[in-house]
Amino acid sequence: MLALGALSFAAPWVLFGLLSLPVLWYLLRLMPPAPRQVRFPAIRLLFGLESSEKTPASAPWWLVLLRLSIAALAILAAAGPLLNADTALEGEGPVVIAVDDGWRAAPGWAARQSILLDVAARAERAGRPIALITGAVSGDGTKAPAKARLLSAVDARQALRILEPKPWPVDRAAMIAAAEALNTDKDASGESYQVFWAPGGAEAEPGDDDATAFADALASLGPVTVLAPDTSLGPFVVAPPPDLATEFSVTLRRAVVESPTRLAVTARAEDGRPLMRRDAEFPAGETEVSIPLPLPDELRNALTSVTLSTPVSGDADITVATRAESYGAAGTLLFDDRWRRRSIGIITESGTDSGLALLSEVYFLARAAEPAGSISRADVSTLLKSGQSLLLLPDETPLGDDDRAALGEWVDNGGVLMRFAGPKLAASGGDSLTPVVLRIGGRQLSGAMQWTKPARIGTASPDGPFADIRIPPDITITRQVLAEPTPELDARTWLRLEDDTPLVTAARRGEGWIVLVHTTANSNWSSLALSGLFVEMLERMAGLARGVGSAAYTAPLPALATLDGFGTLGDPVASAGSLSTKGEDLVISSELPPGYYGRDGARVAVSIGSTNPILSPLDIAGMIEAGTIDQVQDMNGGSEHPLAVWFWVAALTLLLADGVLSLVLRGLKPRLPFSKTAIQISLFAFAIIGSLSLGLQQSHAQSTAADDFAIQASANTVLAYVKTGEPEIDALSKAGLRGLSFVLRQRTAVEAVEPMGVDPAKDDLAFFPILYWPVTDTQSELAPLTVDRLNSYLASGGTILFDTRDGHQRSSQTRVNPTLARLTRDLDIPNLQPVGPDHVLTRSFYLMQDFPGRWVGGTLWVENGAGADFDGVSRVLVGDADWAAAWALDDEGRPIYHIVPGGTRQRELAFRFGVNLVMYMLTGNYKADQVHIPSILERLGQ
Repeated sequence: MLALGALSFAAPWVLFGLLSLPVLWYLLRLMPPAPRQVRFPAIRLLFGLESSEKTPASAPWWLVLLRLSIAALAILAAAGPLLNADTALEGEGPVVIAVDDGWRAAPGWAARQSILLDVAARAERAGRPIALITGAVSGDGTKAPAKARLLSAVDARQALRILEPKPWPVDRAAMIAAAEALNTDKDASGESYQVFWAPGGAEAEPGDDDATAFADALASLGPVTVLAPDTSLGPFVVAPPPDLATEFSVTLRRAVVESPTRLAVTARAEDGRPLMRRDAEFPAGETEVSIPLPLPDELRNALTSVTLSTPVSGDADITVATRAESYGAAGTLLFDDRWRRRSIGIITESGTDSGLALLSEVYFLARAAEPAGSISRADVSTLLKSGQSLLLLPDETPLGDDDRAALGEWVDNGGVLMRFAGPKLAASGGDSLTPVVLRIGGRQLSGAMQWTKPARIGTASPDGPFADIRIPPDITITRQVLAEPTPELDARTWLRLEDDTPLVTAARRGEGWIVLVHTTANSNWSSLALSGLFVEMLERMAGLARGVGSAAYTAPLPALATLDGFGTLGDPVASAGSLSTKGEDLVISSELPPGYYGRDGARVAVSIGSTNPILSPLDIAGMIEAGTIDQVQDMNGGSEHPLAVWFWVAALTLLLADGVLSLVLRGLKPRLPFSKTAIQISLFAFAIIGSLSLGLQQSHAQSTAADDFAIQASANTVLAYVKTGEPEIDALSKAGLRGLSFVLRQRTAVEAVEPMGVDPAKDDLAFFPILYWPVTDTQSELAPLTVDRLNSYLASGGTILFDTRDGHQRSSQTRVNPTLARLTRDLDIPNLQPVGPDHVLTRSFYLMQDFPGRWVGGTLWVENGAGADFDGVSRVLVGDADWAAAWALDDEGRPIYHIVPGGTRQRELAFRFGVNLVMYMLTGNYKADQVHIPSILERLGQ
């Protein structure tokens, strides 16, 4: 390599071609004569028969110089020019490239791969082989070789191109062994090596001795250059919610703490559609942040993953993490049925509790089962119709023969029935809904006439769902129902007392389970119902009802799908084994990569975040101070830049110019119909006109924009929404009104076109009959001028639909939304009332009484007694159903957002409300005319 200051050449021998430029100078001076136009009088043939000058002596000097420049540029381009080329490769032996290719290296992998290819190119120019050390086991189970692969530079570049991060950690011990083997070869050959190390973004533990030992092993080979990763990219780890009893949230962790960082957290369903998106910000100095995901139960049950991505918008003072591919497998958290909230039914008599409310078994069961799911209390027939996952049957609830038959059929089809013993069951001696044969009467373990003491809980069956459950020593059982000793009793016992008598028994029935707790669900017979163990037992039963609880007492679960290094779920890798079900701590490896494990509906999610890894930045400064590494190079891009392509572009550009100039010099230029003076005058006129146009454009820009807005808003029927400043909410509003406009065109005579977003502080609102206003927490108070514009709009007949979009929150039904109160504080808002059954909105186009959106159960508020001045149309409507999300359609006419809980039928009703709303705005109290009632009743068949 030849270096000339900052400019270097990878193939300097090509520069010998510059010696041919003098020869080219002589050849390029020759030029054919230019043709001339000569008039043809015959006498002219007699003149000039002999001329002393036959051809031009040479081409113009500037044309020769141009052609020489083209040749010189082509030669320089072929020589491989490089700007700021890093040619400092010390030693004469192989170049060692050590790559951490585990899950911690996945963020920013494209930049890592690019700089490693640059190092390989430098080795190729120096004619030196490359010893490649990788640390992660391959996906086919092949372990990292104990000795580094010695490759040619070409082969090494190919290996680096196909290298990808793995979703498990590196084998640091194998990397140390490979470096030590290279050290043995170095001592035998006497050569010195040049070492480049690309570590991951963090190490496993603070003060990781393995990383320090590996750096020492590399230092024994020669000078070590660390290709430092961009720590703003991570790694970031997404950890699952701590437990089911607290707010549903995920925890983000990182290793670096220097600066604040912002990420986007997206909750996704199994088909990849987003369910919720939240921005997460790491304050400076913080390594952990909790992000709540307030999903309704229906959406939470559809949740399968949480992924990290780049935020939509950033802040100038906050480092926004950007990436080329993804945040890796650690940035993806998988969910299984354990995190779903299923419906749990408590069987009561005619939907009411029996006995004293605070002492009844139903009360104890409802309080204990609340963290595990949504609780419903009703009779058997009602619960079976509502699709419950788990049914709890207290002893105080009587069952008829029809109820027993219906419950038996439900269990046969896969239901889980958990039953509790008590005086009634003890007196009857059991029935068809018990897993074991029971003795008549109960076992009294303590009392005034008893010499025995209350029993304590002993052990849990290793094959049952309570195998690893922690049993408090202070729980006492004073009375229980005994089981008859039968051959199958031992296999059907999940939990025993200290004297080995069964406390919990269970048996398969068809596709479902029948579970019996041999004591009451309240505190009459034991203190079990007063303990945290009771809550955990019900959570385990809820898990069993979802198909994952059985995984705790079956054989190891095979891999169903695994994540790759970039966090993409696909077919399991060849090295993946089975997930143990014995309760051992999870350790992510090539045999246990993150993904889904299970069979027959029992699917268990394994994520890197669920193993709770500890992250700490690599102590590069300490290694430099200790003399282990020599220098650090930024991985985000080296200073070396190839210039060959720019030399070729310059040469081709000059070659094109040479061709044009050659045609002109040979007289082949087209003749212009006007003179040089005319060209100068035209150019001067164009300059004057251009200056005037610029001035007029600036002075009339605002007026033109206002005219365009007015034309667009008034040419057709346009639905408008208020811009909130949040891109996601504004896009949702636009998509929703676009979907409603499509339905209006399909079903009515209203030809609504593309909706428009408006800013009440700037835009003219008089063109729009109604404004859809989504209320967000980030909206600030309205300026006085904006308030005046809105009041004028309302006073002139305009209508605003305020949508707080919080209908899925129960508290929204009982209190005023604080943001809405702040926004409307100074507006001229009339008194509002709920829509009554006789309101025009209930029959302006469709007959309907409810007005659902994405959520149901809310109340739509309208003006109390809209005056005749506005044709009976309410100036303000307020609701919380998130109608835009229900109306939203994509470019292909498919719904974008999930509807809770009614699905397709609820979306249809939401569209019908939108049609009624628009017709109400456009026709006023026309449908309130009583003359239409007979026709309507006749159509209804009444």
